[in-house]
Amino acid sequence: MKNFFKRIIRKRGRKKLIGDLVFAVVILFFLIPSTRMYLSSSIIRLFSMSPSIESNLKEVAIPTSVDNWELRKRDGSIVHFKDLRGKPIFINFWATWCPPCVAEMPSIQKLYDKYKGKVNFILVSNESGEKVRAFLDKHDYDFPIYYTLEQTPQVFSSSSIPATFIINTNGNLVLKHFGVADWDSDNVHEIFDKD
Repeated sequence: MKNFFKRIIRKRGRKKLIGDLVFAVVILFFLIPSTRMYLSSSIIRLFSMSPSIESNLKEVAIPTSVDNWELRKRDGSIVHFKDLRGKPIFINFWATWCPPCVAEMPSIQKLYDKYKGKVNFILVSNESGEKVRAFLDKHDYDFPIYYTLEQTPQVFSSSSIPATFIINTNGNLVLKHFGVADWDSDNVHEIFDKD
């Protein structure tokens, strides 16, 4: 057996063999369900960038019909969208099974830590409260989670997640982003610091 490994090392070379072993271990981690999410979200996080503000949309007024949109907080209380107006609003649609969603959560937590009290954060999930609570506890996230009680208003609809919307104090949609992003960035700070 010892001679077998010596022949392989001689034939492939030590550096190539180490590279092959690392590649095999990474593939193995992708095959194991319990490590797949962590590895996927970590790789996605490495390549996530700040959302581009310049190429985003011009300010669009949020229709007053959205004011009656009902959301349920984790504690079971009901909130209407109109109750959240008056401050900038950060809305993010996400799920625990979504690697890009999981990848951007650390940056959302950092953003929340900097702007809680100044910005209303609405992180919306359609998963069970139990599953979401376990996820938040595992990662020590404390941003507010909401569950939609009715169909999401058209202005916030998306066929993919994560989907994020930022509304300024005047009630205008100033950023719409689909996909992963680094939310704790100068671009986003600039939006919130203007208000």
